[in-house]
Amino acid sequence: NDRFSLAGQQALVIGGTSGIGKTIAAAFLDAGAKVIVAGSSEAKLERALVELAAHGDVHGIARMCAI
Repeated sequence: NDRFSLAGQQALVIGGTSGIGKTIAAAFLDAGAKVIVAGSSEAKLERALVELAAHGDVHGIARMCAI
């Protein structure tokens, strides 16, 4: 029983296309979570999804938004 397992959980990572956000998304994936990555650049999102797919079940959304 893995104490840090996120199996069966979902995570939304805003700004997950680079830097700390992408690292956090990868960590969630490695722990078993399904991850949605949101970003404002479609090109960066596509690159990040290719990299993150090696870690698990990841989906992407690229939308301009003011947070």
